[in-house]
Amino acid sequence: MDGAAWVWIVLILTTGLVLVVMFATGRHRAVGAPPEQVLKARFANGEIGEEEYVRRLAVLQHDRLLEIED
Repeated sequence: MDGAAWVWIVLILTTGLVLVVMFATGRHRAVGAPPEQVLKARFANGEIGEEEYVRRLAVLQHDRLLEIED
């Protein structure tokens, strides 16, 4: 194999590895999702507790109200 073939093989393997890690860690779901959904998913997965969820949700709702008023 020549040098270009090895570059393509490494590129394909690296891309595949990145995709596997993204799907294994659940990072693919957060892309483009509304912040409230991301927060709800983190709470449901046990990544954050109820107090943290309520606090962050209040901040998001407050920010959304400020956007509407402007």
